[in-house]
Amino acid sequence: MVSVKSVERAVNLLKLFSRQETWLGISLIAQKMDMSKSAAHQMATTLVKAGMLKKDPSTKKYCLGLKLFEFAMIQPDIVDIHQKAAGPARYLSRKTAMTSHLALWDGHDVELVHSSSFPQARPVVFGLLGPKLPAHASALGKAILSSLNPEDLAAFLEQAELTQNTPKTITDLEGLKNELTRVRQRGYALENEELVTGGMGLAAPFFKQNGEVCGAVSLFSIPERLKDPAKVDGLSRQVMETASEISSLYGCAPERMNLADRS
Repeated sequence: MVSVKSVERAVNLLKLFSRQETWLGISLIAQKMDMSKSAAHQMATTLVKAGMLKKDPSTKKYCLGLKLFEFAMIQPDIVDIHQKAAGPARYLSRKTAMTSHLALWDGHDVELVHSSSFPQARPVVFGLLGPKLPAHASALGKAILSSLNPEDLAAFLEQAELTQNTPKTITDLEGLKNELTRVRQRGYALENEELVTGGMGLAAPFFKQNGEVCGAVSLFSIPERLKDPAKVDGLSRQVMETASEISSLYGCAPERMNLADRS
């Protein structure tokens, strides 16, 4: 019978993998897990059989297996967002000839879950940043944070690490609070090369049936396309309309959306 401790150690082993360390050998796994090589090998072999790890026969190193991807694709929030939000996001991308993104809020992190791009768009690839985006430095994240209830926002800010991604990233708490106030007032978040140099974005939040923020939709492009205030005004309206459509598909009536402090 599998013990709770064994399951916990297997989960911790899977958590060793990251975008920076996609392949790990047994020696390093054993070192990081503080266990013998034989125990690490036995656990890794079990996870390979389950499809949660994959072993390279030439290097003898391990990476995450596709079974984890299969599990992610049947997670209810992921299924919901692809059923309800992917269509409007694709239409937004096609209409603007820009790259659109969808992100979900899991209570702690902003998870990038969908991207749409068309030949005319010049996408700035998030792939190098990972599926988790820094909330304070991305339009998607700021749109979500601006719509959290005061208690949840305070809890996030209390533990948030405002790391600097570019010279333009907001890294002080008061500056971020002021920025979120502006986002609430205008209804959308603007990202000005705060996440990646050479990338700008606009994002608006969408909501679940109970009125709580669920995620955000964004447009992302090169700065030249988002420098003109008139252009930003037009695109921001389209982003907010798309977010409103997605909220409706989630069953959220406009009066239930958490739009506190928004004029």
